[in-house]
Amino acid sequence: MCAALAGGALALGCDSTDSPLLARSCAGEAVPNCRAYEYSRVTEAELRPAELRIGDVRANAMFHVRLETCGASAPARHEVVVQLLATRGSVPMDGGDSLMIFPLGSLQDDGTTGDAAADDDVIDHTVPNPLISAIPPTADVTLRFDPRAGPSCVGEGVEVPYRTGMRFVLDAGP
Repeated sequence: MCAALAGGALALGCDSTDSPLLARSCAGEAVPNCRAYEYSRVTEAELRPAELRIGDVRANAMFHVRLETCGASAPARHEVVVQLLATRGSVPMDGGDSLMIFPLGSLQDDGTTGDAAADDDVIDHTVPNPLISAIPPTADVTLRFDPRAGPSCVGEGVEVPYRTGMRFVLDAGP
């Protein structure tokens, strides 16, 4: 794998030869669940600021995502679905999974909410704090960024480590 982690951002720094499905899609071939030119992959992803406080309704967050797509040949605008993955700590008694999944939103390369330009394969979205109170405070979690296009095409996503901040408690004053 050609990944490098720097400052909470994952930068893959790879080209489409590292992604056979992307290369095939961009050559005009349909790939599993994707029409020709529809497949994409995330090459960079991050959530800022680091250690965002859980439940702080006064805070904003900024998602930065860089995609590799088939460019102007893509038949649909790409979006990236973001999820936070956390564990409950120990394996449940019933042998089930201790993984908790929190949807954080869907980001479109559409030139709105801080995104500089539509369809440029870079998504910069500023949103209200997406870390709700059910998310574990001061925990090491994983952010999953999955690119999508059309009704069924899911491209090559990435998972990025993230550390959540403390739980926000609104001071009611004296």
